Amino acid sequence: MTVYRGTDGADNRTGSSLNDRLYGLLGNDTLKGAAGDDYISGGRGDDSLDGGVGRDQLDGGIGADVLFGGEGDDYLDGGQDNVRDKLYGGAGDDVVQARANDVADGGAGDVDTLILTSDFANIGGDATLYRIDLSGIDGASYASTGFAGVKAMNFEQANVVIADAAARSTITGSKGHDVIAVSVAEGQTSGVTIKGGAGNDELTGSSLKDVLYGDAGEDIIDGGAGADVLFGGAGSDLFHAVLEFTYPGGPKQAVDTIRDFGADDFILVTDEIYPGFGPSFETLDLNNPLVSGSAPKANSTGGQFLYNTTSGLLSYDPDGKGSQAAIDLYKLTGAPTLTVNDFILDI
Repeated sequence: MTVYRGTDGADNRTGSSLNDRLYGLLGNDTLKGAAGDDYISGGRGDDSLDGGVGRDQLDGGIGADVLFGGEGDDYLDGGQDNVRDKLYGGAGDDVVQARANDVADGGAGDVDTLILTSDFANIGGDATLYRIDLSGIDGASYASTGFAGVKAMNFEQANVVIADAAARSTITGSKGHDVIAVSVAEGQTSGVTIKGGAGNDELTGSSLKDVLYGDAGEDIIDGGAGADVLFGGAGSDLFHAVLEFTYPGGPKQAVDTIRDFGADDFILVTDEIYPGFGPSFETLDLNNPLVSGSAPKANSTGGQFLYNTTSGLLSYDPDGKGSQAAIDLYKLTGAPTLTVNDFILDI
C-alpha cells in the first residue's frame, strides 16, 4: 500500500497497483489511484481525483473539484461545501454524494445511487423550498433536481435526506429503489409532498401534515408524526404505524389517512414507550388481536386492535376492557376489509 501526503502546492501523484491512500492537502492537486481499492482525498483546493480500476473512495474536500470513479464500484463525495463539484461515477455500481450546486453523473454502471443530503439546508439564511424530481433521470439528458442547484444523470436509485426543508416542498424519487426522509424547518406549519416513483421505495415524512405517494413498487411508507395522507399506489405496500404510549395528559397521537389500502397491502406496527407510563404493546392478546364492527369495543383484558367497518378508523386499545384509552392509528378511506393477516407486529 502506498500512502502519499501532499504539500501546500499543486501536487501530481499516481498510486500503485495496491490499495493506496492519497492525500492532496492544500493546493490544486491531481491524484490518480491506478489499480487497487484506493482512498483519495483532495483536501483544500480545486482538485482532480481519478480512482482508476478498483473499488475506490474519493473525497474532493473544500473547493471546486472534479472526481472520476473509473472502473469498479466507487463512492464519490465532492465535499461539504456549496461550490460546484463535477462527479463522474464511471463504470460500475457507484454511489455519488451530491450537495449544493454539484453536477453528478452515475456513469455506465448497472445500479448507480445518488445521495442528496442537505448539510447546507439554510443556504442564504432561509429554509429551502425544494422541487426535487429524479423521475426523468436517464442517460440522455441532465435533470435539474431543484436541490440547491444540483444536476444529475444516469442514476437508477436515490437516497435523499433533507433537514429543515420549507413547507410545500416536493420530492419525487427515481425509477429505482429510493430512500427519502424529510424534516421541516423550525416554525413551519405545513409539511411536504413525497412521491416514490417506480421502484421499491422507503418514504418517511416530517413531523407535520405530509402527503406521501408510494407509486409503483413495493413501498414502505411512514408519514412521521403529523396527520398525514398516504397513498400506496400499485404494488404490495407496507404502512408503518408507531404506537406512542405517552404519559398521562401527554400529546395525542396524530391519525394518518390511507387513501388506497388494498388486499396486497400491510400495516407494520411498532411501539414507542415512555418508561413507567401505562401498558406496552407487549400486552396484545395474540389469541384475539382484532375486533371489527360498526362500533367495535374491546372484549379482552389484553390489548386489541379496534377497526370500525363504517368509518375505517383503526385504533389500538392497550389494555382491552381496562381504563386505558384507545390510540387512533389510521383512517382507511372506504373502510376496506381488514383482517389479522394484514398486520405485521414488531413486538
